[in-house]
Amino acid sequence: EQMDAPALIRLLRLPLTYTSVYTGIWFLIQLVKLPTEFSTLINSLSLTLAVLLWSRTLFIIGRKIIKRVIRYRYDENIVPIALNIWTLSMLVFGVLFIFEVWNIDITPILASAGVFGIVLGLAARETISNFFGSIALYADNTYQKGDYIKTEDSNSEGFVKNISIRSTQLQ
Repeated sequence: EQMDAPALIRLLRLPLTYTSVYTGIWFLIQLVKLPTEFSTLINSLSLTLAVLLWSRTLFIIGRKIIKRVIRYRYDENIVPIALNIWTLSMLVFGVLFIFEVWNIDITPILASAGVFGIVLGLAARETISNFFGSIALYADNTYQKGDYIKTEDSNSEGFVKNISIRSTQLQ
């Protein structure tokens, strides 16, 4: 998937056009002096559409960049993890922006999520530690296929046959 200039322009055309139209509508609302409730509703709907369009566009551009950079720097095994993290990030930020547009107070939701995150983090401490440890080993290129390794705390040793995010196979 190449992201050349014409493809990028095609991708940006809709959100840029909508942003221009929205700016015109906003100025028109300011000039006409519509009732507050009506102008607030039009503003919120328009901004929600803008957030959705820009989130979609940034999501697509980010996925293409992630695929290209990770394939160039690392390999195919890390791409799905990075794409999932990017998808989750874009979803969370999009929802937070939409809540902000509609003046929805998310403090109770964030407090509950914080408590849930602490409980989940404590329960999955070892799994999370292993996950980030394997990412660090993988990203640092600590060892590669064909290298001879010996683990410190066990009697495992041999030549590296295959490396993935979850495991390293020795021969």
